[in-house]
Amino acid sequence: MALGRQPFIYPKALKNLYLIFYSLVSLLLPHLVLSVEEEISKPTAIFSALFWEKYVNKTLVYRPWANEEENNSTKIELAVGSNGLSRKFTYYGRENLKFYEKQYFSPRAISLMSEEEKKKMTEIPLVAELPFSAKQDEIQEFILLFMKDRQTGRFKIYPLPFSQSRIPFGSYQFISQAKEELNFTINQERMELGAGGKKIIDFTKFINTATIRVTGYRQDDGQYKEFFLQNFSNSNSRRGYVFFSPDKKRIKVTSLVENNRPIESAVGYGAKRSQKKKEEDSSQETLPATSRTILP
Repeated sequence: MALGRQPFIYPKALKNLYLIFYSLVSLLLPHLVLSVEEEISKPTAIFSALFWEKYVNKTLVYRPWANEEENNSTKIELAVGSNGLSRKFTYYGRENLKFYEKQYFSPRAISLMSEEEKKKMTEIPLVAELPFSAKQDEIQEFILLFMKDRQTGRFKIYPLPFSQSRIPFGSYQFISQAKEELNFTINQERMELGAGGKKIIDFTKFINTATIRVTGYRQDDGQYKEFFLQNFSNSNSRRGYVFFSPDKKRIKVTSLVENNRPIESAVGYGAKRSQKKKEEDSSQETLPATSRTILP
């Protein structure tokens, strides 16, 4: 080649190079975007859950990325009961959260099934749906109360706001669902809850005491009688709700208490959008036993 002469590239060759480059970018970019999204994305919400009715225990299944339409979308199992809050679990979706129920069958029940019924054993029916809308740069926190819908047979979900700005650690919100006034002593202090009343109590203001003694009284035949007595740990690593609900002639007390744990310990934290087929087959969509624990 003579000195000073530039190599000549045919326009057709340039076009082919451009097409090859464009094709590679088109193939790789979606995977790079998903990879970066999963790596740096924060959850849109953190939940814990409870069945409000007594004696209900189920294994629920949800998709942390709300991507039901995608192949091999990640599904997570969560044990939820009526004796205490479930483990905290994370959600990365920006729209409604759907819950499905994993069903269990005894050997005898399976032996009585028809072949058509056996084919449907692996189906997970939709049992509840939470209306949800993500907020920009905010991880929302809720306690989800599942209540049976007698008309549909599914469950309605009532979300309780549970941000730390609303109920800081060391505090409890007392909520009365009774139609009468309830009276309390908290150590030596007095407190009243009118019908349908609610108050947030900061237990950390009671210094030099490891235990907070809460006693509840209600009027019966013109006299105040004790209906509730509980000792709370005076700790800035616990918080929750305490409900007082009428139950025939009694007052039912339901405590929803959370311990302060890092977000990384929540079920589903860091979950990928999808699972490889081999991983799904080998695990049979079963999570480690730790995700099935219900906290008291």
